[in-house]
Amino acid sequence: MDIRQLAFESIGALVACLAFAAIHRNNPKRILFCGISAVVSWITCAIVSYITHDDVFISCMIAAAAGTIISEIFARTLKAPATIFLVIAILPLVPGGSLFYATFYAVTKDQLNARIYGLSTALSALGIAVGLILVSVAFNMQREILQRLNLKKN
Repeated sequence: MDIRQLAFESIGALVACLAFAAIHRNNPKRILFCGISAVVSWITCAIVSYITHDDVFISCMIAAAAGTIISEIFARTLKAPATIFLVIAILPLVPGGSLFYATFYAVTKDQLNARIYGLSTALSALGIAVGLILVSVAFNMQREILQRLNLKKN
């Protein structure tokens, strides 16, 4: 893994996600935190992808989990919905390139490449969904347990 390439990609992800957050009229006080959540998920994806030798499902799942964790933390710290940060955190993980190539090869009737890129797209999307759901369920369970404990004390 080349650290300069990772830094360049991270800066690109930061700028793109900050612009996306600004275009969609996110609160200016929260835009930087949206960008930070995107960079965390992108760096996590790149590192895990390097460690797992480009296992798309695992790298997207762990990166989505990291993005969800930091989004939940920012949501509680800044008293805002987690979705504001989560949408931006997941943005760098969206498999746009592989979806494009899957569609391109399907249209040009190259079934082998269409299947390869289609599988990569599906694994990326599934990994993002699983990582997001696992962490969201854990945070919701934690909140529910704490609420029940507080009710028993009162």
